[in-house]
Amino acid sequence: MQTYLLFEIANSCAGSSKLIKKLIDSLPDTSLHPASPQQKNIGVKFQIYKYNEIALPDYEWYPVYKETFVNAQNWKKIFVHTKSKGLDVWIDVFDLYSVEVLKNNLPLVTGIKLQSSVLNNLKVLTALSEAIKDSKVKVMLNVAGRDLPNIKALLADIKSNYFNNEITLQAGFQGYPTDKEDLTVSKVRILKSEFPDTIVSYADHVDGSSPLAFDIPVFAVTAGAGHIEKHVCLDRKNTKYDFQSAIEPYECDLLIYKIKDAEKILGTKFIPDKEANYLKTTIEKPIASVPLRAGDIINFKNFDFRRTGQDGLTVAEIKDLMSKRYILAKDIKPGKTITKTDLKKARIGVVIACRMKSTRLKHKAILPIQGLASIERCILNAKKIKSADEIILATSTLEEDRVLKKYALKHKIHFFAGDPEDVMLRYLGVAKKYKLDIIIRVTGDCPIVSYEMAEFLLEKHFERGNDYTGPKDYCTGQNSEVYNVNTLKRVMEYLGDARHSEYMTWYMITNKDIFQVDMHNLPKEWIRTYRLTLDVQEDLDMFNALFEKLGKKEASIKNVFAVIDKEPWIHELNDAMVLKYKSDKKLIDMLNKETRINPKRITK
Repeated sequence: MQTYLLFEIANSCAGSSKLIKKLIDSLPDTSLHPASPQQKNIGVKFQIYKYNEIALPDYEWYPVYKETFVNAQNWKKIFVHTKSKGLDVWIDVFDLYSVEVLKNNLPLVTGIKLQSSVLNNLKVLTALSEAIKDSKVKVMLNVAGRDLPNIKALLADIKSNYFNNEITLQAGFQGYPTDKEDLTVSKVRILKSEFPDTIVSYADHVDGSSPLAFDIPVFAVTAGAGHIEKHVCLDRKNTKYDFQSAIEPYECDLLIYKIKDAEKILGTKFIPDKEANYLKTTIEKPIASVPLRAGDIINFKNFDFRRTGQDGLTVAEIKDLMSKRYILAKDIKPGKTITKTDLKKARIGVVIACRMKSTRLKHKAILPIQGLASIERCILNAKKIKSADEIILATSTLEEDRVLKKYALKHKIHFFAGDPEDVMLRYLGVAKKYKLDIIIRVTGDCPIVSYEMAEFLLEKHFERGNDYTGPKDYCTGQNSEVYNVNTLKRVMEYLGDARHSEYMTWYMITNKDIFQVDMHNLPKEWIRTYRLTLDVQEDLDMFNALFEKLGKKEASIKNVFAVIDKEPWIHELNDAMVLKYKSDKKLIDMLNKETRINPKRITK
């Protein structure tokens, strides 16, 4: 049993030390109900007072207090006897007499309780704070009749001015017995919510002869109580005082049994092992609905969901691996699940396509921008794409393009020479040589390609299981694109070649019914209408002006926009220039036609 159970004797023994010891002897054997080897979980609470210190003679209960008074010597004997039975000793403190008894027996006492009616007795609080200072004695505050603002203020005052000891808040009041409508077990939940780091106790004073005498503590435990106080007496019929709410010793084991069951009902885990196993054995797993190829990113559009006896990953497990950039390591047939061994970590490469041929701005790739060749600035930004396993400068096998190799070697990236005209074929050559699964496409005429944008698009690419991911609206010259290598292979399989792959994006946007194409929205702060690509002299003038203002700051989206937004004359240097692939209708019509894949040629 983890719940702390505190038996309240109160005045049921009418001040008789002999009867008090007899009652203690009849309580449950604590060795049968341990919480842990280091923690006892059953205690006995004694109401200690002196009649002329707790009340005046005009108070109606004064004669009872006088009749039930126990002297200090007998209290010590009672405490020693209680401890010998393995039970904790708690004291209900009412007056300075009970404080004195506490001081003289401090090593024997586990905790004290202050009833709500005593919490304004400043003399008792002051004396008590001195008595238990630097001790491990626990303090329980009953807050019956107090609203939440008052409880908060009271607790703050108690902690600040009186006690550094462990404090428990207690709900419940002594109604002798308490009527059902006044039990307010819900107060436990409210106190636990308001004071989550504080133990909450419930003092149950329902009719001891009612079945509720065993149910109310259970309700309190399930509401969040970690501590239950329960009245006990030797015999309800033959007890003069405090019998109305009490259970008898033979009933204590039933109470403990019910509290243990309540703890089992609450559970120790948010997800019990059997519940976890239930979900594991019944969850509908992703089942391939079409043939899947090694190298593909998983896209859940290609799956059905079924209960199955096959080992396989759940949707959540697959998504987790996709976020870590996993792809299929082998072909998967329809009707099969995906296991961890079917996946591998994708190899990601940034491929910078660059040629020396340029009609409008001769040798633009190596023209200097504030001391560095244009292609070098592109490489420096591309190298900041942290997710890339490899960075490759891809050019042609023509002699005029060999000059680019020295820039690749200078910045310690790979150099690849491939097909002079078919850019897609060149990319596939790079992918084969460096064993790439995913390509981040960068064009060499983008000196300030955005590494932030590349990382953002790559994340969305895996998150959605795309074949292609590109930005929807963007600042021209900062953009990149993400392709699956398998996607480029499929284009070549379907068309035989990609003769217009200088405009590689067209092979994706004209075939959205064939490929999973995502033109993704970028964060609004990343979007401007500036022209940041290099194609004509005006562009070169703009870049030189921009980098002069940037100085030693990196060419990040934030820094670039901060400069141009503040100095609009910079973008006005090349605003009049237009992009051919956005303005030449004849070119656009041709690309729409030539890059379109006939769906009839697609075989599953």
